[in-house]
Amino acid sequence: MNKSYRLVMESKADLKGLQKYLQIPIAWKQSTLLPWALAFFPILIYLEYIVFFGVDVIYWDEWNLFPMIHDFFAGTMTFSELWEQHNENRMLFPNLFFLLLAKTVHFDTKVGMFVGAFFLMLSFLLLYSIYRKHFQSRIWAFVPVSYLLFGLVQYENTLWGFQVAWYMILACLLGMFSCLERPYVTWTFGISIALAILASFSSMQGLFLWPAGFVYLWANNYSLRSKALWIVSFLLTVLTYFMGFDFHNTGGSSVLAFFSHPVNAIAYFFVVVGSVIQVGGVEAKGAIGIVLFLLALHGAFRGVLSAKSDRSYLFPLGLMVFVFLFDASLVVGRSGFGVGQATSSRYSTYNILLLIAIYISSLREISASFAGKKQGWFVAVSVILVLAVQVPSSYVSGMKSGLSLYQGRTQSANTLRSFRTAPRKLIERDLWSNYDLVFQRASWAELYRFSVFREEK
Repeated sequence: MNKSYRLVMESKADLKGLQKYLQIPIAWKQSTLLPWALAFFPILIYLEYIVFFGVDVIYWDEWNLFPMIHDFFAGTMTFSELWEQHNENRMLFPNLFFLLLAKTVHFDTKVGMFVGAFFLMLSFLLLYSIYRKHFQSRIWAFVPVSYLLFGLVQYENTLWGFQVAWYMILACLLGMFSCLERPYVTWTFGISIALAILASFSSMQGLFLWPAGFVYLWANNYSLRSKALWIVSFLLTVLTYFMGFDFHNTGGSSVLAFFSHPVNAIAYFFVVVGSVIQVGGVEAKGAIGIVLFLLALHGAFRGVLSAKSDRSYLFPLGLMVFVFLFDASLVVGRSGFGVGQATSSRYSTYNILLLIAIYISSLREISASFAGKKQGWFVAVSVILVLAVQVPSSYVSGMKSGLSLYQGRTQSANTLRSFRTAPRKLIERDLWSNYDLVFQRASWAELYRFSVFREEK
């Protein structure tokens, strides 16, 4: 009897052990695998988007690279060509990448798109590492960030290899934040300065990493020596950047337009902020921009008050500083072109960061709202509604615009292949507005078998 009883009890114990063993992976799948699958889904869409809608063709600003590339192949290139001003940008490091692109893959511009995607995926991992430090158990709450970061509202940058510089700067920004999130160590602090320098010499918006990074130095009680080193490095970088700078060759509108039409400039600012949500016309985007600006101000105010006691606010606060400086630079340099120009898709890549900053800074209010607490419910509901509208509208508009861009760039590729016989108006419409320069540089592309010519013998 005792032996039978013992066997029964051992069987029950084995059964419980088996149940426990089976429950572990099931629970793990429910709590970890599913949210990660949902988080990686937009990355797959983003890559497939490039596969289906990306076209390998030399387009617009990319033609400016060809004198440098031609001299590189001829062995006569100088450093001044790498350093040469492009509009308002110093593109030293992207120029090195373009030379590598020309040398290794015959200037396949679609490869540039995938490299941009690589930097965006690197940014995603860096962003998650920062997020995880402050919100370890909220994996589900991170899922919306992926749908924002890889949103197709930024289709113009996604499908244009020349814009790889913007994604390089984004990766540098988040890499800098990741270094500054750590307790002060000389080498990590040095890396953060190096990343800010790299970004600064990739395009003008890279200069905005310095004030964004200073948010951490202000709140993290860095030594006076560290702050001084940061400021001196920033000033030296700015001095180097603007040495020999031609302020009349920035590719933008006159700065005087900003001062002479302040109402237009203000409207431009709110439209560029609101255009990250593809709903309605210019007026609707301006109204959306005001809402997002107010939500950002709320998050920034909480961040300034709480950052020194709660370090989770530093990251969104730093993002907001970067984005608002970027948008302010657009107002100064581009508002003279008219408010409608603010709806350009390429400006969305950085304004997506503003949505991410608003979302992360309001996570505690959203959690409190779901827990049935009344405080912060208005902000929580507003942020959730913004995400509920932005994500689907981003994919719908991105797919439509991607198809349209694919058709246009395919036509551009056909025009480039037949550039010797194509009508002047067709070349100026499909490739670049300067016919004579396009003809000369297309001859170089044909000579080196770049882009559409690489399969020809």
